[in-house]
Amino acid sequence: QVLDGKRRPSGGMVRLGSGAKPGIFTQQQARRAGRVMDAIWNQYPRFTELEVRSHLARFGYRGEEVFKDCASLSGGELARLRFAELALERPNLMFLDEPTNHLDIYMRESLTQALAAYTGTLLLVTHDRYLMQTLDCPIMYLENGSATFYQNFAALQNREAGRGAKVQETQQKAEDSAKKQGYGKEQRKRRAEVRARLKKVETEIEELGAHIVELENEINDPEVLRDHLLLRDKCDELDDTRFHQQELYEEWEKLAEEQERFENEGE
Repeated sequence: QVLDGKRRPSGGMVRLGSGAKPGIFTQQQARRAGRVMDAIWNQYPRFTELEVRSHLARFGYRGEEVFKDCASLSGGELARLRFAELALERPNLMFLDEPTNHLDIYMRESLTQALAAYTGTLLLVTHDRYLMQTLDCPIMYLENGSATFYQNFAALQNREAGRGAKVQETQQKAEDSAKKQGYGKEQRKRRAEVRARLKKVETEIEELGAHIVELENEINDPEVLRDHLLLRDKCDELDDTRFHQQELYEEWEKLAEEQERFENEGE
């Protein structure tokens, strides 16, 4: 909002280049009046109905969905409508705040591909690790009140010098040792621990998924939307929940790989 001119900076100044044509995507889209197709048609009145509907179809609005009342749209539907508008605005500078929130897997993948092909300047705030990894762009990582700059997501993952190589070497030694020793007491114990942790992580992921749906519904509640402080708290809680769920997904993948190694070694 500071970069977009919506808020004044607490210090210094913000000045965009003379040729900058910014496009803005906010995490919580404002409610609007009219139908879905009106959101496009009112801005581009020279479009034919076929052109409007064809454009909206690229963003998941097909058939009777283009006649939906915008006031009844979910968070994900509002996000898709805003991206449909941005595609026509053709900005050379985009500010995106958590752009993949509320989107289903298909739309998240489509958006990631579109951003990867975008030739303008992109500044986004995100907790989506897949998006960061795919875009492979520089990252300013905020943690404990400080900011650290990383060249890309790979550098962020290996932020301790030599950490990645050392971890890989340690894992390889552990695997070699396990193969030599076979399934002894420690291996059986570890296998049981992995199995138990996998089950617990799966349960936690499901619980967080249900909580995310609950928070999204609360955020779209008119009473919450009118209370800016409550809305901010709910959005922060939603971000933290999504971030924690992503961490659990990554842990689950590592545990599943470890369990598969145990099974292969036992054959």
